[in-house]
Amino acid sequence: MNKKMAFIVALGCAYAGATSTVNYDLLGRKGSKMNSPMVYKNIDYSKMKKDKQQVGSSLEVKSLAKNAGPGFQNNADAITGIFNNRGLEHQNNTYPYYMKRYFQQGAPLEGWYSTLGGESGYMKQSNQVFFPVPMERKNPVNLQYGVRTNVPSSEYSLSTTNYTFNNNSQPSPYSYSQYGNTEMINYMPFSAIENYAKRYSIWWYDNPSYTPNPEQWDDVGIYMSIDALPVKLDPNKSVPYLKLASGELFEPTPETEMLSSRTYDVIKATAKNSVIFVGSEYPLWPEDYPLNPNHRSPFVYVGVRNRQYGNVDNQLAKQYSYETMQVDNAIYRGRRIDVIPAGNYNVRNNSGHLGLEAHAANAITVGAVDAETRKITSYNSTQSYYCTLGLRQCNDGNNLRIGSRKPEIYNFSHYYFDHQSNSNYPQEQKRVYTNRSTGIAYTYNPYYDGSEMAAAYTAGQIANLLSANPYYRWHPEMVKALMLTSGDVSINTPYPNGTPITTKMPSYYSMLTDQNHSEVFHESRYWVGEISKLYTHYTDEGQKEIRFSVKRPTDKSNFTAAIAWLSSGSDLVKVGRVPQDIDLYVYESNTSNVNNLSNLKVSSLDGDNAYERKSFTSNANYLIFRILIYADRTPDNSDNKGKIVLGFDLAGI
Repeated sequence: MNKKMAFIVALGCAYAGATSTVNYDLLGRKGSKMNSPMVYKNIDYSKMKKDKQQVGSSLEVKSLAKNAGPGFQNNADAITGIFNNRGLEHQNNTYPYYMKRYFQQGAPLEGWYSTLGGESGYMKQSNQVFFPVPMERKNPVNLQYGVRTNVPSSEYSLSTTNYTFNNNSQPSPYSYSQYGNTEMINYMPFSAIENYAKRYSIWWYDNPSYTPNPEQWDDVGIYMSIDALPVKLDPNKSVPYLKLASGELFEPTPETEMLSSRTYDVIKATAKNSVIFVGSEYPLWPEDYPLNPNHRSPFVYVGVRNRQYGNVDNQLAKQYSYETMQVDNAIYRGRRIDVIPAGNYNVRNNSGHLGLEAHAANAITVGAVDAETRKITSYNSTQSYYCTLGLRQCNDGNNLRIGSRKPEIYNFSHYYFDHQSNSNYPQEQKRVYTNRSTGIAYTYNPYYDGSEMAAAYTAGQIANLLSANPYYRWHPEMVKALMLTSGDVSINTPYPNGTPITTKMPSYYSMLTDQNHSEVFHESRYWVGEISKLYTHYTDEGQKEIRFSVKRPTDKSNFTAAIAWLSSGSDLVKVGRVPQDIDLYVYESNTSNVNNLSNLKVSSLDGDNAYERKSFTSNANYLIFRILIYADRTPDNSDNKGKIVLGFDLAGI
């Protein structure tokens, strides 16, 4: 629901730092000529060395480290950062990256960065704020390899045959509410999916010889939360992965084995340099991922949760659950980007509610779009509810509140891997599992469908983004905002469940950007920590807000802006809704004066979602953004009270 607000205020608080500054170069010398890749303002460079300490007991620090920013060190209270792929203006120079850190005591540290890598790069300082992760590429050790099958041979026999893709129209495996069980799906080759998603536009990223940074970035780790270990669907390809817990045991079925194996294949086909970690549970704390590169290399930045138990159907499964709370807490504390499928009707008696974990407010929930028609599939799930009485207290269906609207993103499903067009794709086979007791045969043709495959594809896209531009690592809030702004592949009508949050899907062209590739304009920002350090203005009603300006690129007039924020799952359960209500306002101006709020362009004032999004056109010189913390319902006894984890993106396509 939208909130009607009758007031717009303009207070005179200033966001910029002091006007009189002393510059220090990387060696701590005063009077820098700004010819260093990074210049700090009003600080002693020696202070930066204090950041070099181990994470160890960082979660025990009685400050932001425990919740909003695990890994924060030196008693940090807050941090804010900016990336602009056209460059941020500073003292007659342009820098793509900016960071400012606030501490419980002492002056903030402020820096502009021209590079990501090296001792003087943005990532060196960012990693020391969150986790001291080595950036150099290392080959992971202790890899395991998928076998032909892990399903017990005493229960099932397995036969495989080569498959020829002649007639790719197949009966739907789902119970479509509109059409019944007889609907046919026309599956498309995966190469067509990549073409629809404009993979060709990132030739620079796919070129093995392209190295835009001083060092090869450590590849992105992706954690698959699964019910069975992935196996070889192509007998000629290896399936390397790392088990999060080496002694963990699985009890696979044909269905769970196929789901995890197909998830694996989609991720590796999309993000071929990623390293897959597998496990049946999701670690809640960063320490559950050992930082020793001999054990965990690369670091895990992305998670995808394609689990069978997410498709249960009962009254409690329609609501925010204990499992969902754990997922939200894991994202909030561990700062990994979780991608979760919305779910499919057929396993929930057409009730249409989300999969068990897809209710997670912090996750990126993904719905499926048919590859051939580019329409939202009619089996997508959309309904999310929060119990206002607490976990498991609304099993009668009463006292429910509509949750944060899902899914936020739609992506392609219904495809197959055409090995002949690309030898990197798996050459898969038809698999038949036959139950030895009953004689029932379970046949799996090599077709990929369901919202699980759309989620796996999205996870691969995000892994590529984090590999190409590591600035977005540690920031699920900013990545969600980016995904909400980066749609440029239209979804065709009609929409089966009302107009979706965005009517376009993200493409590589619109989302994959760095300082060297800026055809699509992006300015991305984040604010993490104590609101008292990060806000820039007060309203007359005492509400805090953040204001800033963005200079409009002269070649862009069509924009989408979005904000997204994270919440503790435990706090959400206590208040029965997303604890913080944050609004987005956009103004036009001829100057960068953030107090010029006379020309409101658009606003997004939803009261239930964990994000806001708005598209608009503008030819003004500057866009003034006002982010209003309309309400903070975080419980007073929560360690998260007074903190924020907020991301922003503005895209000009």
